[in-house]
Parts: sequence; C-alpha cells; structure tokens
Amino acid sequence: MQKKLAIKAFIIGLLMLLLGLPLLMIQSTIGERMYFRDNAARSIAQDSVGEQQVVGPVLVIPYDESYNVEEKNGDRKEIRRETVRSTHLIFPNQLEVNSRLGTERRYRGIHQVLMYNGAHKVSGDFVVPPLGEIPHKVSGSDIRIGQPYVSLAVADVRGVHDFPRLVWGLQSFEFERGSGLRSQSAGLHATLQVADVTPGPVKFSFDMNLSGMNSQEFVPL
Repeated sequence: MQKKLAIKAFIIGLLMLLLGLPLLMIQSTIGERMYFRDNAARSIAQDSVGEQQVVGPVLVIPYDESYNVEEKNGDRKEIRRETVRSTHLIFPNQLEVNSRLGTERRYRGIHQVLMYNGAHKVSGDFVVPPLGEIPHKVSGSDIRIGQPYVSLAVADVRGVHDFPRLVWGLQSFEFERGSGLRSQSAGLHATLQVADVTPGPVKFSFDMNLSGMNSQEFVPL
C-alpha cells in the first residue's frame, strides 16, 4: 500500500513538474517581451518626448529680506547686515483645464507606444495679496520685492509646441523655458512686472499644445 502511494505521489509530482515547465517558459517569454517593450519606450522617449505631468500654474513673487545680525568680536559687538533671497508662492483661487486629446502609435520593431497630442485650454484666477503682507521670517526686517512670474512645471518641455502666451488681466506675456522652481526646474515661466501684481483678483488664461508618451497628467495646486 505504501509503495503504491509513493508511486502515485511520484507520478503526481512528475506531472506537476511537466505542467510547470511550460508556465515558466511562458513567464520568461512575457518578461523578455516586457523588457524589450520598455527599452523601445525609452528609445522613443529619448528621440521624441516622454510621459507628461504638468504642475501649476503658480504665481511666484521673489523677494529679498534684509535684517541686522549682531556678532561678538572679542569685547566688541558688531552689526552685520544680512540679506536672504526667498520666494512667496500664490496658488490659483480657481483653475479650469479643458483638454482635447488625439492619439498616434509609434513603433520600434514589433513594439508600439501610444503618443498623446493634447490641446489644453487653461484658465482661472489668482487672488493677489498686498505685497506688504508678505510674511517676515525675521522680525523687523526689510523686504524688497523682486520680479514676479507665473510658473508652470512640465515634465518634458520638448513636448510643448509653440510656447504659449499668458493672458494676465488685460495684458499678455510670453512663456519662456524654465519653471524657475527649485523643486522642478523643467517647465515654463512668464515674467511679469511688480505693477502687474496689484492686490485683488486677476484672471489668467493660456492655450498649450502638448505631446507626451503614454499619459498626460495635470496636477493643480
């Protein structure tokens, strides 16, 4: 009896092994296909444009904050003037993005990647606070306002077709390369004048044609 059970267990184990080998071969083939497909996607991204993520827009107000620092030099006290550059970020009060997407397929060998071509209409408004209300990091310091700009972080700027123009109130400004943000330098920015950021609500809008591989994401702030 035990011999028969051992033979049955051996046969069952052998059948499981025989059935498992094709599955392992299939998994290996799938893994190789995914590897080559990822390589094809990276190759297309290097030659054209990668996945897109758009963050913003955000109104950036740079400013210099100056204050006195008291230092001891032996028995004497010396006053040193120190200036620190900072930025004050203002996020949209309202933001609306209307998009129209088209698709195309690009190939590397047998592998294909989906490309998105998006026409995006972005609009909304900022509520600009009085510049005198920018918070002081050091009590009693002096603040000097720099040149403000509207920033838009874009993952791959190569996908931007014809840099858009920002409509700001009754004026318009052209976007330039570079977001001006420390967290993500890739993107666009439109330079304003201090006189253009008067306190109160300001409507803005711009149209952006953007290409991207696999996906296009907007991250509002």
